Amino acid sequence: MNEEVKKHNVIPTTKVVSAITDLTVVERDGRQVVSARNLHTALDVGRDFSTWIKDRIEKYGFIEGKDFSPNLGKSTGGRPGIDYLLSGSMAKEIAMVENNEKGQAICQYLIKVEEAWNSPQMIMARALQVSQNR
Repeated sequence: MNEEVKKHNVIPTTKVVSAITDLTVVERDGRQVVSARNLHTALDVGRDFSTWIKDRIEKYGFIEGKDFSPNLGKSTGGRPGIDYLLSGSMAKEIAMVENNEKGQAICQYLIKVEEAWNSPQMIMARALQVSQNR
């Protein structure tokens, strides 16, 4: 089962588990982010990644620095691949607009992760961590 599900004590439905196998929510600079490539894989989109993500960014007016950040991958001899780190809100919106069962399941999963992230216990744990790092 996805480590993020365990970490946030989220108990997903079977439908969600099958859709989120390749999807991981991570923390970067105090924000939850999702890899656009992983979201693309989890949604089982029939289009190539580059065309799909550029279309979504343009069509729905997402803003670089607010909704997503480009993230260069490692080079394997050629040009490095590019990924995008998506905000939780952007990832949920993209999942919803795919308008299919996997998209709905992923959206529900992201909502549960966000709810766990915003729980009083998690807020206090993050605050304690920040105070200890000073």
